[in-house]
Amino acid sequence: MIIGLDFDGTIINWDVLKEKASSSFLDISLPKNKNMSTANMVQQSLLTSEQAELLLSKIFSDRATLEMFEFIPGALEVIQYFVDKGFEIKIITARPESPHFHLNDWFANYGFSFEVVYTSRMEKGTYAADCLAYVDDDYRVLENMTGSLDNLFLLNQEYNEHEIVTLPINRVASWSDLKEKILALS
Repeated sequence: MIIGLDFDGTIINWDVLKEKASSSFLDISLPKNKNMSTANMVQQSLLTSEQAELLLSKIFSDRATLEMFEFIPGALEVIQYFVDKGFEIKIITARPESPHFHLNDWFANYGFSFEVVYTSRMEKGTYAADCLAYVDDDYRVLENMTGSLDNLFLLNQEYNEHEIVTLPINRVASWSDLKEKILALS
């Protein structure tokens, strides 16, 4: 059985990555826990358009960012549990594929090697069709997948708490909660 997982914001803490990368590459200290897109950071004058573009470019293509990745609490343990139980993990990410590194370069630090699909946000459903379940932190992505996959999970984050979730999308409060819900499916 295959479990599909988004990467940024689902497996790794996207806000921490942006904070670390902005400090390292731009020498800018972003406010903690702003939970906002780079576009919103530009709108609020936290970054210029050029800085936002450079920040995303560095995040998606500079090998140094591999050292900045931090797991969402519980993600590593639950992913390890699923792997140990024989589940296959498929990473389906909207981040652009980098010519300088592959996400498996980072996963290898933890003894993992997964199928990784780089695609657009709204095409993730095409690649998740063979999955028992798919997990993302972006409600719009999951909403776009309804009808093509039955078991869709929104990993709760501060920035998606305002979303009113309707079936077949299920909100999960944590990776531990996700583990229990996926085990109930298998």
